[in-house]
Amino acid sequence: WRGSLNVGGKQTNIKSGTSILQFPQGGTVYQGSLQDEAEQMLRSRHSTRQVAFLGHYQTEGTNAGRIAVFVDSSCVDDKENDLSCFFLVDAMLQYTGENTAPNLGHPAPLTEDYAPKEFGLPPNLDRQFELHLYSRAEGTRKQCR
Repeated sequence: WRGSLNVGGKQTNIKSGTSILQFPQGGTVYQGSLQDEAEQMLRSRHSTRQVAFLGHYQTEGTNAGRIAVFVDSSCVDDKENDLSCFFLVDAMLQYTGENTAPNLGHPAPLTEDYAPKEFGLPPNLDRQFELHLYSRAEGTRKQCR
């Protein structure tokens, strides 16, 4: 999934992410309209859908804690030089570490488990699929700093 989103009045870019396919009741998910990269790569079709791209959840019990999920790991990849998503990462770190509710708009907590039926399991890649044509990581020299 990829695209630009307005979250809590700030613009961010999802460069290449997955979507949240399941999330527990009581959690909060943020959804936005993103382009389906898999459809474009595998079937040469353009498709845009509402997908969950960020979520947070407070567990209960004696070992309670907080969980946050953001779907685009390339956000923290300095190869991109796009810092537009750092406010989301910061909000999730404040939520998990300091129990500060994210100020990203106010979707209601889920009243039932989140599991959109229109999204099944991702397709298996054909063995002939040429990943190096689409991946920035495939075929590059590994670097340690």
